[in-house]
Amino acid sequence: MSVDDYFQGLSFTPIKNYKFVMWQSPNPGSVKFNFYGSLQNNSTTGGYIQCDWRGAILTVGAANYGNASIIVVEGWALKDGVQAAVAAGYRMLDIEGDNLIVIGVL
Repeated sequence: MSVDDYFQGLSFTPIKNYKFVMWQSPNPGSVKFNFYGSLQNNSTTGGYIQCDWRGAILTVGAANYGNASIIVVEGWALKDGVQAAVAAGYRMLDIEGDNLIVIGVL
């Protein structure tokens, strides 16, 4: 799918400097951990996914966090995912998220 096809038919003009990003696998022996938060109509959810170096899904989780800021939600999703990784015995994590404030605190 081209970028032009993806944005065709939208009712708004997308940001001009967009780019698609492809998932990068971690080094063998590591676990890739992605976390996300979402805020819509004063309701928040967050989640995480952890994959091995081949892209196989190891653990996933999601939660409804009620009425909270997106920074808090992303922080909770990060915390929940790290706790799940530690409980599963994973120690080498490559952590990715899209909130620069949460990543900076980490």
